[in-house]
Amino acid sequence: TALNLTANALFKLGVIDKIIEEPNEGAHTDYEAIAQAVKQEVLGALNQLETIPVEELLNQRFVKYASMGKFGEE
Repeated sequence: TALNLTANALFKLGVIDKIIEEPNEGAHTDYEAIAQAVKQEVLGALNQLETIPVEELLNQRFVKYASMGKFGEE
């Protein structure tokens, strides 16, 4: 938490695209369920990405990573 490396913090910063919910007791309590959840999310993301032309994917990737670490004043 002190390093701000929580899933919520990384999501807000745009470093990760989605948070996969885990069982209340933690992912280590149900390996099968968390593996299925990860598989479902990865396959869903791949299906979405397949519909986007490669040139557009490259542009989106560039914009995403170029904007990381830039902060404005309000």
